[in-house]
Amino acid sequence: MSQETPQGFIDVHAHIAPTSFLKEAQKSAKAFGVQVEETDAGHALTFPGLPTLRAAGGSLSDLVARSEWMQEQGVGSQYIAAWL
Repeated sequence: MSQETPQGFIDVHAHIAPTSFLKEAQKSAKAFGVQVEETDAGHALTFPGLPTLRAAGGSLSDLVARSEWMQEQGVGSQYIAAWL
């Protein structure tokens, strides 16, 4: 049995906010207890009593953009966790 060695750096602290999740949070905002606004920069979330978070867009939610960024930076793999 052979084992492949990952090529490039391993990013051990990465976050992801899939567009499908953000759209579901927007559609069911009341159930999630959050306000979601779609902006040019991505989906901006506002929790009650808190300032609006920066928009989740780009490589945070777009896997093609993330893959391109990873290649440009020499990152071979990531350990990812949910953004929220």
